[in-house]
Amino acid sequence: MELTVCMGEFMQNENKAKHLIASKRFPMKNLLVINSYITIEAIEKSSVCSELIYLEFYKGYNRETKLPMTMDVMELRGLYYACKELYAKGETGYKNYTNPNLSSSTNNNQGLKKLTIGQIEQSYEKSYILNLEISNDKREITFDKYSFLAFMDSLKVIADETETNFFKAQRQVAKKK
Repeated sequence: MELTVCMGEFMQNENKAKHLIASKRFPMKNLLVINSYITIEAIEKSSVCSELIYLEFYKGYNRETKLPMTMDVMELRGLYYACKELYAKGETGYKNYTNPNLSSSTNNNQGLKKLTIGQIEQSYEKSYILNLEISNDKREITFDKYSFLAFMDSLKVIADETETNFFKAQRQVAKKK
């Protein structure tokens, strides 16, 4: 599991620039990819910075089955703290919902996307599960104890890097005003 932190140029189109901060793959039985961006959007005579984090769930490693979910840093930190709670206590009430209109290659955008986490016992060992559901479509990423701890570490690093770069981008935008 390798974390890539990028400090390159912004990808730009007409009124929006998007800067990749981090990209992380979790190659379990099903693939999970987390991509973190800082966006700067020109609105009238000023610019607005925002964080954009994609969690992309795949069936196996088939890129055509992508089911994405977006969140910001606060939501990513919420997932991190829910994972810590799950690991420590064996349960959590964590649920996160996203925009049902986010495009996905499964053509199944009916209803809200719901992200949940849980724990199961499998032959004397605990497994941790990250689920993304929309209507009747469900993606599941299963971690053993140590890969779950590594996943938690990566969530924190991505959140920290995204937030740090967000504040830097805000300062740059403020200097240009």
